[in-house]
Amino acid sequence: MRSNVPLIISLCLNLLLVGLIAAAVVRMMIFQPVFAPPMGGGFGAGRGMGHGMGPMQQMMAPHVLMQAAPDKASRLHDIMEAHRARIDELRIGSLNARHDVMNAFAAPNFDQKAFDASLARVQSADAALEAEALKVLSESAAALSPDERRAAVSQQGMRGRFWRHREFQPPPDNGR
Repeated sequence: MRSNVPLIISLCLNLLLVGLIAAAVVRMMIFQPVFAPPMGGGFGAGRGMGHGMGPMQQMMAPHVLMQAAPDKASRLHDIMEAHRARIDELRIGSLNARHDVMNAFAAPNFDQKAFDASLARVQSADAALEAEALKVLSESAAALSPDERRAAVSQQGMRGRFWRHREFQPPPDNGR
């Protein structure tokens, strides 16, 4: 009679793997941002909000604002939905511009002018995307109370950046 131990170990490992994959898929579905500007710097941009972004952009991410003001989540969602099509269009443009850079960079006959033009398209596409994202931020900020905006700043400061905690402290109220 053969031992079933290797079969049982294999089954357990497969179940663990399936569980990890399911958890990753669920997490991706739940925490996928409404819009995701490209990462700052580099050609691998566009992977999602929070990757390679500065502290202010991360703090102002839609999910952070919604957590700071759960009673206004519907209003904030409506603001983001109003801009979703334009942001998606601009994000695709930014990614396409990056592909153009990579193609110009890897071309057998390197053309400096074509490469520089593709870099300028990346910069232009990113600027347009950032401008649209800032419109969303502006409209979202107007929908929040001062306490909710302070809560968003404080909440971001607690998100695993204990060594940069002071950077996220809201300015003192000074009796205002």
